[in-house]
Amino acid sequence: MKTYSKGLLPTHQKDGQWGFYRKKITTQAMRIVGKFKVITREGELVCSDGYLALDASGYPYPIESKEFDKLYEVA
Repeated sequence: MKTYSKGLLPTHQKDGQWGFYRKKITTQAMRIVGKFKVITREGELVCSDGYLALDASGYPYPIESKEFDKLYEVA
């Protein structure tokens, strides 16, 4: 099994290269001020300050404020 991190990502694969993708649906989210914990489908995650969002299946996940501001705008 291969492991990937920010500094260790593949540059290409035999099946293709990196592409750009846009989400097809809007994201439902709520601003949470301060530290909070979320039980996601992958396990427990802690967010120091950010947004509580729901994925396409209704599962909650946290997004740090700085990351949210880079990626999302009001629909």
